[in-house]
Amino acid sequence: MNYIIENISRFINKDDLVLDVGCGNKTYSIFGKTTTVDAWEKVNPDYLIDLEADRLPFNENSFDYILMLDFIEHLDKAKGEIVLNDCKKIVKTKIFILTPLVFNDNSINVNNISCWAYGNDYDYHKSLWTLNDFISWESIVTTPEFFFGYWDKHK
Repeated sequence: MNYIIENISRFINKDDLVLDVGCGNKTYSIFGKTTTVDAWEKVNPDYLIDLEADRLPFNENSFDYILMLDFIEHLDKAKGEIVLNDCKKIVKTKIFILTPLVFNDNSINVNNISCWAYGNDYDYHKSLWTLNDFISWESIVTTPEFFFGYWDKHK
Protein backbone atom coordinates (compact mmCIF):
# COMPACT_ATOMS: atom_id res chain seq x y z
CA MET A 1 0.00 0.00 0.00
CA ASN A 2 2.99 2.31 -0.39
CA TYR A 3 1.41 3.73 -3.55
CA ILE A 4 -1.42 5.10 -1.39
CA ILE A 5 0.93 6.92 0.95
CA GLU A 6 3.12 8.14 -1.93
CA ASN A 7 0.19 9.53 -3.89
CA ILE A 8 -1.58 11.19 -0.98
CA SER A 9 1.64 12.74 0.34
CA ARG A 10 1.98 14.63 -2.98
CA PHE A 11 -1.04 16.71 -1.97
CA ILE A 12 -1.14 17.01 1.83
CA ASN A 13 1.22 19.26 3.78
CA LYS A 14 2.10 18.92 7.46
CA ASP A 15 -0.19 21.78 8.51
CA ASP A 16 -3.24 20.67 6.53
CA LEU A 17 -6.31 19.58 8.47
CA VAL A 18 -7.19 16.01 7.53
CA LEU A 19 -10.23 13.94 8.47
CA ASP A 20 -9.70 10.16 8.35
CA VAL A 21 -13.21 8.66 8.12
CA GLY A 22 -13.27 4.99 9.06
CA CYS A 23 -9.70 5.23 10.30
CA GLY A 24 -9.47 1.61 11.47
CA ASN A 25 -5.99 0.89 12.76
CA LYS A 26 -4.88 4.40 11.63
CA THR A 27 -2.49 3.20 8.90
CA TYR A 28 -3.22 6.38 6.94
CA SER A 29 -3.72 8.79 9.85
CA ILE A 30 -0.20 10.08 9.27
CA PHE A 31 -0.91 13.06 7.02
CA GLY A 32 -1.11 16.64 8.18
CA LYS A 33 -3.02 17.28 11.38
CA THR A 34 -5.36 14.31 11.35
CA THR A 35 -8.68 13.88 13.12
CA THR A 36 -9.95 10.29 13.16
CA VAL A 37 -13.49 8.90 13.01
CA ASP A 38 -14.48 5.27 13.49
CA ALA A 39 -17.34 3.24 14.94
CA TRP A 40 -15.11 0.72 16.74
CA GLU A 41 -13.94 1.94 20.12
CA LYS A 42 -10.93 -0.44 20.18
CA VAL A 43 -9.12 1.73 17.61
CA ASN A 44 -9.49 4.81 19.85
CA PRO A 45 -10.71 7.31 17.26
CA ASP A 46 -10.97 11.00 18.09
CA TYR A 47 -14.68 10.71 17.29
CA LEU A 48 -16.53 7.47 17.99
CA ILE A 49 -19.35 7.60 15.43
CA ASP A 50 -21.38 4.84 13.80
CA LEU A 51 -22.07 6.40 10.41
CA GLU A 52 -24.82 3.86 9.74
CA ALA A 53 -26.79 5.65 12.48
CA ASP A 54 -25.28 9.13 12.84
CA ARG A 55 -23.91 11.95 10.70
CA LEU A 56 -20.51 13.59 10.77
CA PRO A 57 -20.64 16.51 13.26
CA PHE A 58 -18.43 18.94 11.32
CA ASN A 59 -19.19 22.30 9.72
CA GLU A 60 -18.71 23.20 6.08
CA ASN A 61 -15.09 23.54 4.98
CA SER A 62 -13.74 22.16 8.28
CA PHE A 63 -10.97 20.06 6.72
CA ASP A 64 -8.50 20.56 3.89
CA TYR A 65 -8.61 16.87 2.95
CA ILE A 66 -10.69 13.82 3.79
CA LEU A 67 -9.50 10.22 3.66
CA MET A 68 -12.03 7.44 3.07
CA LEU A 69 -9.63 4.56 2.49
CA ASP A 70 -11.07 1.04 2.64
CA PHE A 71 -14.14 2.45 4.33
CA ILE A 72 -17.18 3.20 2.15
CA GLU A 73 -17.87 -0.49 1.46
CA HIS A 74 -18.49 -1.00 5.19
CA LEU A 75 -21.72 1.02 4.93
CA ASP A 76 -25.00 0.28 3.20
CA LYS A 77 -24.90 2.03 -0.17
CA ALA A 78 -27.57 4.62 0.75
CA LYS A 79 -25.69 5.54 3.94
CA GLY A 80 -22.42 5.64 2.03
CA GLU A 81 -23.90 8.14 -0.41
CA ILE A 82 -25.04 10.33 2.51
CA VAL A 83 -21.55 10.22 4.03
CA LEU A 84 -19.99 11.10 0.67
CA ASN A 85 -22.33 14.07 0.26
CA ASP A 86 -21.61 15.23 3.81
CA CYS A 87 -17.87 14.96 3.16
CA LYS A 88 -18.21 17.06 0.00
CA LYS A 89 -19.60 19.84 2.19
CA ILE A 90 -17.03 19.66 4.99
CA VAL A 91 -13.93 19.37 2.80
CA LYS A 92 -12.10 22.39 1.40
CA THR A 93 -10.02 20.64 -1.25
CA LYS A 94 -10.08 16.88 -1.94
CA ILE A 95 -11.60 13.60 -0.75
CA PHE A 96 -9.44 10.53 -1.29
CA ILE A 97 -11.19 7.18 -1.58
CA LEU A 98 -10.07 3.58 -1.93
CA THR A 99 -12.71 0.89 -2.33
CA PRO A 100 -12.93 -2.61 -3.80
CA LEU A 101 -14.74 -3.13 -7.09
CA VAL A 102 -15.31 -6.81 -6.35
CA PHE A 103 -17.50 -7.89 -3.45
CA ASN A 104 -16.43 -10.02 -0.54
CA ASP A 105 -17.88 -9.74 2.94
CA ASN A 106 -14.46 -9.33 4.61
CA SER A 107 -15.23 -12.08 7.11
CA ILE A 108 -11.70 -13.40 6.58
CA ASN A 109 -10.31 -10.34 8.44
CA VAL A 110 -13.06 -10.10 11.05
CA ASN A 111 -12.54 -13.77 11.97
CA ASN A 112 -8.73 -13.79 11.78
CA ILE A 113 -7.31 -13.66 15.30
CA SER A 114 -4.02 -12.23 14.01
CA CYS A 115 -5.71 -9.34 12.15
CA TRP A 116 -6.16 -5.96 13.85
CA ALA A 117 -9.87 -6.09 12.86
CA TYR A 118 -10.52 -9.39 14.62
CA GLY A 119 -13.96 -9.30 16.22
CA ASN A 120 -14.85 -5.94 14.65
CA ASP A 121 -18.44 -6.31 13.42
CA TYR A 122 -18.15 -2.89 11.75
CA ASP A 123 -15.47 -4.32 9.45
CA TYR A 124 -17.83 -6.46 7.39
CA HIS A 125 -18.46 -5.21 3.86
CA LYS A 126 -22.06 -4.20 3.19
CA SER A 127 -21.97 -2.60 -0.25
CA LEU A 128 -20.27 -2.78 -3.60
CA TRP A 129 -19.30 0.36 -5.45
CA THR A 130 -18.59 0.60 -9.17
CA LEU A 131 -16.60 2.91 -11.41
CA ASN A 132 -19.88 4.58 -12.37
CA ASP A 133 -20.21 5.73 -8.74
CA PHE A 134 -16.97 7.68 -9.18
CA ILE A 135 -17.55 9.12 -12.65
CA SER A 136 -16.76 12.66 -11.44
CA TRP A 137 -13.67 11.53 -9.53
CA GLU A 138 -10.04 11.51 -10.68
CA SER A 139 -8.50 8.05 -10.74
CA ILE A 140 -5.04 7.59 -9.27
CA VAL A 141 -4.98 3.80 -9.61
CA THR A 142 -7.82 1.69 -10.96
CA THR A 143 -7.66 -2.06 -11.40
CA PRO A 144 -10.40 -4.66 -11.84
CA GLU A 145 -10.18 -5.18 -8.06
CA PHE A 146 -10.27 -1.61 -6.69
CA PHE A 147 -10.62 2.12 -7.30
CA PHE A 148 -8.25 4.64 -5.71
CA GLY A 149 -8.83 8.25 -6.56
CA TYR A 150 -10.03 11.63 -5.40
CA TRP A 151 -12.86 14.11 -5.73
CA ASP A 152 -11.73 17.70 -6.14
CA LYS A 153 -14.06 20.38 -4.78
CA HIS A 154 -12.69 22.94 -7.23
CA LYS A 155 -13.41 21.01 -10.45
